[in-house]
Amino acid sequence: PVEGCVVLFTEAFFKQRYNTEVIHYFNFLKCNQINGFVLTSDEIERCIHLIELMQVEYDTAKLGARDVLRNYLNILLQMLGRQITKNFGFVQMDEKEEKIVAFETLVDENYKERRFPSFYAERLNISVNYLNRICREKRALSCGTLIRNRIVLEAERLLYHTFKTIKEIAYELGFENVPYFITFFKAKKGQSPEEFRKNQ
Repeated sequence: PVEGCVVLFTEAFFKQRYNTEVIHYFNFLKCNQINGFVLTSDEIERCIHLIELMQVEYDTAKLGARDVLRNYLNILLQMLGRQITKNFGFVQMDEKEEKIVAFETLVDENYKERRFPSFYAERLNISVNYLNRICREKRALSCGTLIRNRIVLEAERLLYHTFKTIKEIAYELGFENVPYFITFFKAKKGQSPEEFRKNQ
């Protein structure tokens, strides 16, 4: 019998606070990666302590609980990421994974102006069909969905961390039409930008 814990969180939750480069350090979290390693009893104890702190924070839901949870989560991931590096060296990426990471980096740099997969495929010297295929294989999403998710993530960050108006956020993200931005956001999140901001 195995005893353990499962920590569930979204990439958007983590990225709302930390810069986009950080998540690339945690390649072992990607849907196609399965990694196992042995922890010492001291390391297990520290991980369990962190998870207990996270559970208390989650249950009490005090002011700022989300930020505290995010910080605990970052520490836990850093500890586990260090184990991956120690046991296996830096996780070796195959050619497809390298292309995906390059694609994700390009999206982070260009998503406000460049929304079409063709731009990214051209920059990576591959066809749109191939880019779409490896995105589905490695991330279980189409390249178009990954681009749209990045736009929504930035909208969430701006709504959560700034006092900018919906109109200002829409223009900052490259939307010339504010109602279209609201429709776009609602289709992805199930609520309007204003509702999202009120619920945070």
